[in-house]
Amino acid sequence: MRILRKFSDRIGRRGGALFFVGVLDLVFATSLRVLHNPITMKVYGSIVSLDVWAWVWMIACAFAWVSMFLESDRAGFTVSAMIFTVWGALALSAWYSGDNPAGWLSATFFLVLDGLILILATWPEPVSPPPLLIDSRHPDAIITADDHGLITGWLGSAEKMFGWSTHEIIGKPITAIMPDRYRDAHEAGIQRVRETGKSELAGQALEAEGLRQDGSEFPVIVVVGIYPFEGKIVLTTTVRDVSEAT
Repeated sequence: MRILRKFSDRIGRRGGALFFVGVLDLVFATSLRVLHNPITMKVYGSIVSLDVWAWVWMIACAFAWVSMFLESDRAGFTVSAMIFTVWGALALSAWYSGDNPAGWLSATFFLVLDGLILILATWPEPVSPPPLLIDSRHPDAIITADDHGLITGWLGSAEKMFGWSTHEIIGKPITAIMPDRYRDAHEAGIQRVRETGKSELAGQALEAEGLRQDGSEFPVIVVVGIYPFEGKIVLTTTVRDVSEAT
């Protein structure tokens, strides 16, 4: 179990998705070498031999599995998505021409899988920064988020201050704790961080309002920090409740 946990931590959830995409690629490659379906031979074998198609699927599998360990995994998703698209299009063409009356079923199957792969390709990878030794007695809320603005750490007095438990808030966008009027500016700032790795607001003490789970607002002082971790960007926000001071 420890080995599996280390492997899972190493590849992340995007890598896990690529692993299963590679398994699908391998299944199709194996079926082409083992099964000799006449319709498959007619629809796909008329383009290139099924042995060549099997190699194409195995190459897609290799791209998926190698990409699991690379900083950029785009190639793994792209190659598999392309071959699923091609097979779906060929099945649809065979149904339209009458060569395969049930071709629409195959087309739906491959194109749905293709859509799922494309969705997974946009799936943000949560960043888990090193644990901070901050407990609930700390007067400030210390909140960490990834470069998509999803909360990954809920420390200090965050739970008491905002009313969200750690279990409830982890994985939610950080906009859940800010009033609507700040959200457009925040999204634009997150986009700049992803593009440049920097923020003009980093290190500044900003006066703003926080939003509690019950919908009430309260005045806060916010300091945003940015630092790289394992090739990604981690956002750290320190929030101090100043309602008693006002």
